[in-house]
Amino acid sequence: MRTLTVDTHAWIEYLEKNEKVKTRIESNPLETPTIVLTELVRTLTRKGLLKDDIGRVISIVKEKSTVLDLDDEKAERAGWISVKEGLKIADSIIYSYATPDKPLLTGDSHFKGKPNVLFLG
Repeated sequence: MRTLTVDTHAWIEYLEKNEKVKTRIESNPLETPTIVLTELVRTLTRKGLLKDDIGRVISIVKEKSTVLDLDDEKAERAGWISVKEGLKIADSIIYSYATPDKPLLTGDSHFKGKPNVLFLG
């Protein structure tokens, strides 16, 4: 068991009852960058969920994981990641939290083959 950094894609897969994701999320300590909450609101709104339902999803994420604030060190690191890796800012911020001890759990193709990533798929 190790701590996983969970991105938006993985949370959506969990909510859609992907068994592989469910097992990982329910059997490991979790951390979620705050920007993932922003992406979840946006994604779930686009999928047609109502505000109250989205609120329940955000509550589930907060209950199951530690939500990580964006500090100045992570913000700067994310900027450099964006430059080096060609990632969009939100993805760079999320990836800035991934370490060998806390890999990023994702199925987002932007992260495929990158170090410190547990890729779903």
